[in-house]
Amino acid sequence: MNLGLVCLNFGICLTIVLGALVAPRGKELQVITSPFVSEADRLSIISAANGSYVSAGRYDWITIAYSDDPGFPLRLLKAGALLVLNNDAEVGCGRKLQ
Repeated sequence: MNLGLVCLNFGICLTIVLGALVAPRGKELQVITSPFVSEADRLSIISAANGSYVSAGRYDWITIAYSDDPGFPLRLLKAGALLVLNNDAEVGCGRKLQ
């Protein structure tokens, strides 16, 4: 058995599973921007995508945004977001610790 081939297959399967878990769907999304972007610029990205600000994430470059429109994740990316993630679970980078 080729160990490299087994590791490659495992990596592909893991990538598919993780991709399905974080795929941007739903109404509330995590919007990841550059850490060097100002808060005003982060809010303007959400506004340009016709969304609403919900809350700040755990880190400054993560913002939670809301929209009913199914095209919202793509518009966020076109407006300047680096990454858009699902926020249904509200765990991980999404919420600040209280």
